[in-house]
Amino acid sequence: MREPHNFMGLLTYLFIPVFMILIGLGLKRSPNNNPFSLQSIVFGAVSIFLVSILVTNSASEYIGLYQRMVESAFAIWIIFCAMAIKKPVDKN
Repeated sequence: MREPHNFMGLLTYLFIPVFMILIGLGLKRSPNNNPFSLQSIVFGAVSIFLVSILVTNSASEYIGLYQRMVESAFAIWIIFCAMAIKKPVDKN
């Protein structure tokens, strides 16, 4: 029964960091979202680094800690995303 769970986790850990970076690169064209663009690229890169640690040390006794670190990076990025969406747009 764990196979679907592990497969979905693998997909999440592989695709979310890449999509974070792609969102950041796409927002680079918009002057209103430049800080969030950079934040997305940085959090995406950090997430890729943390996922690589998770994958290479999959037999480590710290596997749960590595998972929480990756998920924390995702959650912090979501908070930054919410703040960027809520921020009023400068209409100058």
